[in-house]
Amino acid sequence: MVRSSVFPLTAARTSPTHVRYPVIIDAVVQSKSMGFVGNDLSTFSILARRRVEDWQRGVTRTAKWGFKGADDH
Repeated sequence: MVRSSVFPLTAARTSPTHVRYPVIIDAVVQSKSMGFVGNDLSTFSILARRRVEDWQRGVTRTAKWGFKGADDH
């Protein structure tokens, strides 16, 4: 089933450099950010939060989600 997909796996393996750009762009933007809000269980949010806190001493907030009142803490 994977072999019949529209986007073949070989195409993904031949040009892995464009996959890295979103992470690099995030790091550059966050290096100048003074605040961040993200999901509490997201790995990218954890990294971004730490960048903003450490690099800029910025204010951060993580949001829980999934049920009513999840952010009441």
